Amino acid sequence: GWKAPLVLVPFAFVYAAESLGWRWAFGAHRAPSLPFRSLYRIRWCGEAVNNVVPSGTVGGEAVKVYLLHKRGVPPGDATASVIVGRTVQTLMQVTFIAMGAAAFLHVAPDRAGLKPTLVVILVLCVGLIGGMFWLQARGLFTTVLTWTRALGLRVQALESRGDRLLRIDRQVLDFYRGERRHFALSAMAYLTGWLLDTTDLLLVA
Repeated sequence: GWKAPLVLVPFAFVYAAESLGWRWAFGAHRAPSLPFRSLYRIRWCGEAVNNVVPSGTVGGEAVKVYLLHKRGVPPGDATASVIVGRTVQTLMQVTFIAMGAAAFLHVAPDRAGLKPTLVVILVLCVGLIGGMFWLQARGLFTTVLTWTRALGLRVQALESRGDRLLRIDRQVLDFYRGERRHFALSAMAYLTGWLLDTTDLLLVA
């Protein structure tokens, strides 16, 4: 009935939490001077592209970098913030799934195969988190360039921007090493977003 649009209301708060997490993903020294509402709209645009275009979230992240650059944010800072933001958001999504699996493991009925499956989910979540940090520590673009060169591939788009991509890797690594407070704040904001994302189920119920 007329209450159906209320299901969309929680997403306004979800996007607010995620936009806050993204702002903290810039770190203390590269935070943009954009007002929060602009960052909110840019994230909205990027997520709209991710939800509509089958680009595996790459298209929406590129849109965010482009719109940030159009508003005066250096491309390197914009790209690093998008990589960190997406990584922390995914990390908190995996953490959220692990929390759900652990909670269900506690209350699940004792059926054959159910609890071992949940244990496997927990182990996979922990492995995925470790893999993400390993890749970020090595450098995303550094790893891609190393693999393409090892395979004898010369991707002109990568080679011509090699130095710039490696600088972005260093910015991302510097964030993880020197911005632990902002990392924790960003993680909490994204986790809050995932928790708020469940409120629409409560409204439907």
